[in-house]
Amino acid sequence: MKGSILVMDSGAGGISTLKVLRKILPYEDYIYFADNKNMPYGNKSRAFLAENAIAIIKKVSEDYALKMAVLACNTLTGAAVKILREEFTSLPIVGMEPAYKPAGEKGGKTAVLCTAVTGENLLQSSKLYGLDAKTIVLPDLALLIEYGAPDEEITSYVKRYVSDGEFSNIVLGCTHYCLKRGLFEKMFPSAAVFDGNEGVARRVRDLLQKNNSINDRHFVPSTVLVLSRPERSEINRYVRLLRAPER
Repeated sequence: MKGSILVMDSGAGGISTLKVLRKILPYEDYIYFADNKNMPYGNKSRAFLAENAIAIIKKVSEDYALKMAVLACNTLTGAAVKILREEFTSLPIVGMEPAYKPAGEKGGKTAVLCTAVTGENLLQSSKLYGLDAKTIVLPDLALLIEYGAPDEEITSYVKRYVSDGEFSNIVLGCTHYCLKRGLFEKMFPSAAVFDGNEGVARRVRDLLQKNNSINDRHFVPSTVLVLSRPERSEINRYVRLLRAPER
């Protein structure tokens, strides 16, 4: 079926979601929208995030036929997913949710690493899965990852808030953190590290199958990159991230 899947985030974090989507649904067309002009979303109001997301979807829809939108950002999901579903009733919209279910199935004490604006929402929703969970807010980590801080600097920053051995499970509650999942696994070798990208990708696949709109192997897929601040240096940075192997 013709139509692209819009994957949107404030910056580069959603690229981790996009890469999993392309593995599970390799024949789809994707549009990755990075709202780098307004990055980070963590210091924005819910009203701004909802209004801004509506404007983004409307603008992208003027240039591309869309069959689904994925909010590859926990902050944006918490602030706007309900409003967006009410605004775009004919466009399926999938939001992010951290990997509470697999962490709950494993059992043990769980740390949910997140940004400040999503901390309370994540703690409340984690209780639905019976998790023994603690939210740990890492206020500057998304920006460090966005702009390519060295692994040593990221490790030093994270270890100021949480140490290996404190928790059985580490749940990554921000898609930026997922870009460094391999580094988190090195930081916390005694814990299991979870993120929500595969769950979101499976949800997208299930909705496409339900709507009979999934592309088969006869389709030649494409990925289009759109930035709200399309400076050459920014475009080059995002292209490198899109092409980089997973870590």
